[in-house]
Amino acid sequence: MVLEGPVEMMARQVEGRLLGLLPVVLSGPTHTSVSVPALTVQWMELTDVRISGLVLRTKAAHISDADLQVGHR
Repeated sequence: MVLEGPVEMMARQVEGRLLGLLPVVLSGPTHTSVSVPALTVQWMELTDVRISGLVLRTKAAHISDADLQVGHR
């Protein structure tokens, strides 16, 4: 997914692999770091991404070859 800005994204939890290698979890119950304020990120590449509680505002979103589920499990 490629988002064109300005992009505003809020999520309860984001997990994936940073640059395809390093597993990361941002927020959620397994996040052990101290809470941080909103971040301004110019560029980030995540693969194998799972996002829960997503709110997204953007000018345009380009999505290909993705499995998206909307709603509750």
